[in-house]
Amino acid sequence: MRLPWLLLVGLLSATIAPAGQARSDGDSDKLSTPNGGQMHRAGPYHLELVVGEGELALHVTDQGNAPVDTTGGSVKAIITGGKDRYVVILSPAGGNVLKGTGDYQLGAYNLISLMLALPEQELQHAKFVHPKGAKPPPKKAKKKSKAKKSTKKKPAAKKP
Repeated sequence: MRLPWLLLVGLLSATIAPAGQARSDGDSDKLSTPNGGQMHRAGPYHLELVVGEGELALHVTDQGNAPVDTTGGSVKAIITGGKDRYVVILSPAGGNVLKGTGDYQLGAYNLISLMLALPEQELQHAKFVHPKGAKPPPKKAKKKSKAKKSTKKKPAAKKP
């Protein structure tokens, strides 16, 4: 009889605790960025992405802004803008930083999707818009093809 009660208490605590810690990306946009990049929250981490000419740098901290060791980690960054798509792999660069270089072209609006893999941790995802605050270009309306109407007249139905 005691096991169902303990199970219920365990399930409730597992669902209530994370809800109290939830913060939106809007909150992380208000965080200070010591390296001049954009900050987003991904799971238990704060990720600051610094976009340079041909180089991406990702600074990883915990929720208390303490540096997270990135040794053995990696990041796959996918940069999209218009019809262009680039992939940049970031590797540990010491401390809490991962860096990667690539031959990518940035436009007026780019979406940068990150997948952060740290040893013995869950894969984390984050999306950044570059430059910050840029709006996506409007989508072009697809032309609807109108079915051609037949110009031939249908024969009148004969009455019996």
